[in-house]
Amino acid sequence: MLDYAIAQKTCRFEQICFSLGATLLTFGFAVFALDSLTLICHGSIAVWQGWVALGISGGFCVIQPGRISSRSQIVVLALALGVIGLSLLISGAFYDLSWDGQTYHQEAILQLGAGWNPFYQTLADSVEHSVWLNHYPRTSWILATSLYQITHRLETAKAFNPIFLASSFFLSVGALRALTSVTKLQAGIIAALLAFNPIVIAQVLNFTIDGQVASLLLILGIILCLIGAEVGHFPLLLLFAAFSTALLINEKFTALIYATVFILSLLGWLFYKNRKAFYRATISLMLCIFTSAIGFGFNPYVTNVLNHGTPFYPLMGCNKIDIISDHIPANFVGKSRVEKLFVSLLAQSDAKLNTIAQLKIPFSLQRRELLAVQDARVGGFGVLFSGALCLSLVVFGMSWLEPFRLGLISALTILASTLINPEAWWARYVPQFWFLAPIAILPGFMIHTSIPNRKVLRFCSYALVLVLSLNCFAIGAAVTYRAVQGNRMIQQQLHQLAQLNVKQVVVKYGLFRGNRSRFTEQGITWTEVKAEQLLPCRKPLNFYQSQTVFCPISKL
Repeated sequence: MLDYAIAQKTCRFEQICFSLGATLLTFGFAVFALDSLTLICHGSIAVWQGWVALGISGGFCVIQPGRISSRSQIVVLALALGVIGLSLLISGAFYDLSWDGQTYHQEAILQLGAGWNPFYQTLADSVEHSVWLNHYPRTSWILATSLYQITHRLETAKAFNPIFLASSFFLSVGALRALTSVTKLQAGIIAALLAFNPIVIAQVLNFTIDGQVASLLLILGIILCLIGAEVGHFPLLLLFAAFSTALLINEKFTALIYATVFILSLLGWLFYKNRKAFYRATISLMLCIFTSAIGFGFNPYVTNVLNHGTPFYPLMGCNKIDIISDHIPANFVGKSRVEKLFVSLLAQSDAKLNTIAQLKIPFSLQRRELLAVQDARVGGFGVLFSGALCLSLVVFGMSWLEPFRLGLISALTILASTLINPEAWWARYVPQFWFLAPIAILPGFMIHTSIPNRKVLRFCSYALVLVLSLNCFAIGAAVTYRAVQGNRMIQQQLHQLAQLNVKQVVVKYGLFRGNRSRFTEQGITWTEVKAEQLLPCRKPLNFYQSQTVFCPISKL
């Protein structure tokens, strides 16, 4: 489908990678667009949108004449279906253990699945988390609801996390092969380190959305780099940039800002390199931003402005809600955003609320850090990232050479998009900062004999590969251990209820009302009480990593 590379570099491998990544991206956008248009037309999210979107993405691959052979198209379609199917299986096999995921994210999906239309209906204040549901962007909720309507299992709705991860990986492989002289193996290594962002790894099995933001930002960045490198197929690349931009803008408030910074950086590059391409890209991408925010994002962006004077309510404006003070390290209060970011990047990984951020020696490691990496307030990119950052700075300092200029401009864009956020110290709020380290690997893989200090450059690049790989492995191991442990405990509780033929429970959900799906999917009815003292048993059961406590009250 997509042979973006210049003619001398085109081959079946790159074409399949591009096509597969683009097909997965198209699937996500098609689901979002169909669901959003249905809601705008006073409808509700149902089963048909997901199946039609799947057909659209498959058809989009097939109708690209002259791009890849029919045999390759079959391979791409089979792989895309495999990725989607595997994502559903993996997501459905693990319960969400995150605080945000089990609270307002699951509640939003269940409300949308029950027929709530946010374009025309405002949830009452009595609905738990209504302030977030009524005023936050909704890409992830809309995508998840489509999957939930098909499978009727809430946990499978997390599947777009691995789907976008896979899309970003395959697009990265193809782009690296098209834009650089790296081998297939080297492209695969760098692409994996880009795609398996620690924030993505930490959130791949829950409904928290920062991992999706990271994957979509990577996809957008890749496509914009291809446009900037003028590798051809300009209209098609602009189309995919529009897909990823629309998804990002409606994913999260900060994603709107990040996507805009990325796009403005590309336009600045094109203004310098190619004025004709600059004008075409400016018209297309500005129209995309406008349509995404004003059209698909009419609610919440426009409605927030009309009702509260800012598109970013309730985080800004009158009666804004402070979501930072309960989390910010005590020694960050009153510091500048640069100071906070610097200390956080070089600090021990720590997930405690209002902790004291403590600097550490790069490459050092304490066991307690491994337990904090899943939602660390400081040191959030992993236990070895401070060392990786030092190596990256060495490489960037040696790479002010023409072959690496586009990569350096990309790095400056990432840094600018990071510093625009006053709370950049919290890694999950700026997941794109991670991209700097894998980008720094490139010069060492591309060096030739005319570059001074090439041995040092090569050593630093290969050392970066090792350090980043170990860092991601440590996070992945911690996430997997917690997921398996929590999943086993919840499954044991539900299995025990099934063995006892329990069909009714009395439950106190607290903030975790999304957990009601665990009962309904087991055919168990529930009666909710507001205080634990009102439960009819002395020792109620408690779902792992939640406030949900319940008592079985009847059996068959």
